[in-house]
Amino acid sequence: MHQHQSLGLVIRVHAVYETPFWREAGLSGTCFNPTDMVQEIYNNTNYQDPRGTLVAFVPDEPVGPIYWTSPDLAAEGCQHVDGAVRMGLDTARRMVAAGAGSSPASMVV
Repeated sequence: MHQHQSLGLVIRVHAVYETPFWREAGLSGTCFNPTDMVQEIYNNTNYQDPRGTLVAFVPDEPVGPIYWTSPDLAAEGCQHVDGAVRMGLDTARRMVAAGAGSSPASMVV
């Protein structure tokens, strides 16, 4: 019998790749590992999307800095899509700058 974590006790993380590379190897994109930080991974690729998306569930523990962003913080485009895009790009730049020297696999932007 497979036991899994309660969704209320984990953080959901999405990683988006150019292609769903796991399919080329005949894999489903589903993984379970009860001993590491990332304990569950599932294929979350949208129908007819050429990109591949994996969703992982990480235990609700401190794992490093958390970057929050919102279109409400935008000076221009507050509460609009252009403000959301601008703030998302700004936050991604801050994350990449803070992760300088980290392995590329850990930086999804």
